[in-house]
Amino acid sequence: MSDDQKKRPYCWIDEAEVRTVLAAERTLAAWMRTSLSAIGGGLIVAKLPEGILHTQIATLAGVVLTLIGLLMAGVALHHHIWLRRSMRHVHMRGASYWAAWPMIAGLFLIGGLVLAMIII
Repeated sequence: MSDDQKKRPYCWIDEAEVRTVLAAERTLAAWMRTSLSAIGGGLIVAKLPEGILHTQIATLAGVVLTLIGLLMAGVALHHHIWLRRSMRHVHMRGASYWAAWPMIAGLFLIGGLVLAMIII
């Protein structure tokens, strides 16, 4: 190991590792977009006019879609945490392991609010 590498404890070993970390971040963002779309779709279905769909069916379908969206977010978070833990030796300056948590918390807050709007 060179003296320059000893001074910088967090350095990339390989360009492939850089691409892997960035791909993991893109994958998490794609899952979050999809789950947010499912949550929004649940709200739209639940609020359909009565002539299009029966109220009980629309409410049930909206709740199911919203719960599917929340489940997708949970699965995405679990996969992202597992992936990042498997790459602990790979670090990126300015990137934090905990950077995804505010996005996840916001998504679950939105999902909870949508469920409350549908049920109440």
